[in-house]
Amino acid sequence: MASTSTSTKILLLIGQLVLALSYGTFGIILTFLQFIRLGPTKFFRRVERPTPPAQATDPVYGKHEMIKLKVILLFLIL
Repeated sequence: MASTSTSTKILLLIGQLVLALSYGTFGIILTFLQFIRLGPTKFFRRVERPTPPAQATDPVYGKHEMIKLKVILLFLIL
């Protein structure tokens, strides 16, 4: 079994960094455009969800539990 040369490893690492930076930049730009489109009030609004949606409580995926910690509601699948 032939080992991978150092130059190939460096090129793969550079490729991974370029992809990560590209996708990260793309995500930041889309988030900023969404912020501009909606405005700060709608962008940061809090949505009250006292119960999870029906699809999220499907027993096929496991046992579902909700834990309330002061103002935070955590949804767990065990």
